[in-house]
Formats: sequence, structure tokens, C-alpha cells
Amino acid sequence: MRSVMATALQTPPRLVTDAPPVGGEESRFWTVLIVFGSIAIASSLTALVLWWHRSVSRNPREHAFRSLARRLGLGRRDRALVRRLATRQSVQPVALLVSPGGLRIAIEAAVSQPTGRPDARALARLEHRLLSS
Repeated sequence: MRSVMATALQTPPRLVTDAPPVGGEESRFWTVLIVFGSIAIASSLTALVLWWHRSVSRNPREHAFRSLARRLGLGRRDRALVRRLATRQSVQPVALLVSPGGLRIAIEAAVSQPTGRPDARALARLEHRLLSS
């Protein structure tokens, strides 16, 4: 009994009146705004992820290239370089990742061309990463 009394004495007294609580309407407005805003952001992100996933899965070659490049640990610059090499050789980029001989031929062709060739260091890094096993 004593602990109940001690607890009752520790809490501040509450006055019961007919007046509405201060800031009641305003806090309800912000609560509704936050809830609907959160739902809108979550559904927008979900739609964006689904759109991106569908666009990648519609093109199986692109999907294969991205997944293989990810597994090989290629960064954005390396993937762009493989794409440029593939364009010069008129092949799909995934073909260069699958075929070491094709990649070697593409790198040698890029080095031998006097104009518009990629950075020699980037080519050497790509060759070392993919062909040195």
C-alpha cells in the first residue's frame, strides 16, 4: 500500500477540464502529414526499385553483363571500359568477360589504334584483373 501511495505522490497531478488539450489539432495535422509522407516515400522507392529491376531483366545480355561484372569486382570505370572495347569489336560486353581470348584481342586492338584509344593504365589494370589468374 505504501508503494502505491509513493508512486501516486511522484506523478504530477492532472486536472480534468472541459478545455481541449493545448496543440491538439496541430499535433494531429503533423501526425497525419508524417504518416502520409512516409507512405508516399516508401511507395515511390518501391516503384523505383521495381522499375529498375524490370528494365534490367528485360535485357538478358545486360543482366548477364552486370551480374558477371559484379562478381568479378569490376567498378564503374572498368565496366565502361569493357563496354567501349566491346563496341569497338562489335560484340556484346558480356562476351569479353566470358572469353579471355576475346578480351585479350580487344585490348590489343585498342592499344594498336592511334586515335581514340582508352587510357593505357586503365587497360593494363583491366588486363591484370581479368586475365592474370
